[in-house]
Amino acid sequence: MENHLSFIFFLISFFAPWCCIFAINPACRTTCGSIDVKYPFGTGYGCGSPRFYPYVTCPKDQLLLNTHTGSYPITSISYTTSALTITPPSMSTCNSMQQSPNIGLDWASPFELGPSTFLLLSCTPPTSSLTVKGSPVCDTSSSHLCDSFYTCPSVIGLSLPLFPPSNTCCVYSPANFNSKGELDLRVLKCGGYTSIVSLEDFPTDPNQWQYGGRVGWEFWVA
Repeated sequence: MENHLSFIFFLISFFAPWCCIFAINPACRTTCGSIDVKYPFGTGYGCGSPRFYPYVTCPKDQLLLNTHTGSYPITSISYTTSALTITPPSMSTCNSMQQSPNIGLDWASPFELGPSTFLLLSCTPPTSSLTVKGSPVCDTSSSHLCDSFYTCPSVIGLSLPLFPPSNTCCVYSPANFNSKGELDLRVLKCGGYTSIVSLEDFPTDPNQWQYGGRVGWEFWVA
């Protein structure tokens, strides 16, 4: 009898901590909202590769990319090209323009800025004088994107008049982050930004553009 009681006590003491762990941690899921979640990502602690947690999380059915500058909704993931698209809430679009804080990625994370076209908005004119480490940052050959974007009525959200001069806009492509891993709008003396993933088939119609930031990742199997 004593041996049976000792064995039962052993089972309780062994399994009780694991019961608590499973009660605290949600079960790993294969989707977050409408997005398929595959390795190396996960929907919570203990899911997917630990290198990607807590950078990618799924609170309240919303897949997020978390960095030192904020949390950004992930709208799509391409596992074949190792790239995802984020839509920062403070990023301007044709329907809504606003002042924006800096956006950035953590250097320690496995993520890096992918090929996206950034438009720096409401900058101190002329934007032809914008430089990073002494080098001009504006792509003047794509300035027509600024002309098109500034036709959006929501430009007044940046305290600009309707149809403002495009010398307060800069096409920053390819874009790079500074040593802090950020797009520092204050240093660049710009009020906001937008990022374009694709012009679709409408290069002069900003209502049809696909907005967002492309972020790539690297993953090594030890």
